[in-house]
Amino acid sequence: VIAFDVEGDEDSYNDYDGDGDFRNDCPDYLTVNGVKYCGTSGPAGVVPSDGTMTWVSDDGVTVSGWKVCWAAPSPSLPPPLPPPSLPPLAPCPLGDVCTTGPCLITDGGSCATSPDFPNLYPTDEGCTIYGLPPVGLDVIAFEVDPTNDCRNDHLTVNGVKYCGTSGPAGVVPSDGTMTWVSDDGVTVSGWKVCWAAPSPSLPPPLPPPSLPPLAPCPLGDVCTTGPCLIT
Repeated sequence: VIAFDVEGDEDSYNDYDGDGDFRNDCPDYLTVNGVKYCGTSGPAGVVPSDGTMTWVSDDGVTVSGWKVCWAAPSPSLPPPLPPPSLPPLAPCPLGDVCTTGPCLITDGGSCATSPDFPNLYPTDEGCTIYGLPPVGLDVIAFEVDPTNDCRNDHLTVNGVKYCGTSGPAGVVPSDGTMTWVSDDGVTVSGWKVCWAAPSPSLPPPLPPPSLPPLAPCPLGDVCTTGPCLIT
């Protein structure tokens, strides 16, 4: 309520609104939620439950009136944008291990390293190594900027981030991938992780050779195949 000066009930014995109660009379009034306001007391702080205010003036005295304001509700913030989705991985030939970005596949396809290993890895880079066989990883070297929760630089396997000097030794990459991320801060020598190709399964043994079908043997005789003798 910025200003409120409305003709009030100066004659307390008059029942202006005819409801039988002369104490609640307002010749001119502003109504909010069924309550009439006049005099100098407006509906400060009142929430209009039905979204309306009603003004009525009679044919008598007039004064300066009223000014009532309201604040628009704060607009709700839009939901945060989802993180950008990574582009789909290009097909990797069966039996190979592939990488996106600057990470390297070394040792004939049995190891991967951070970019520029064993030199300092660059900032603000990342890659995904995929097509890894389902075998335990062998950590040859691991030195990554150590931070709480590995929130800066990290190698991720099975959703777990690795940094500092503890790499994913013995971990089997369940989805066949490792992901590397570096931020714009400290860099160190990085990592080298290897894996062994799973041993090829042996083919099932050949069945024994089948014998040729037996020739008919005359009724009452005993017959043989090959060099055995009937005597």
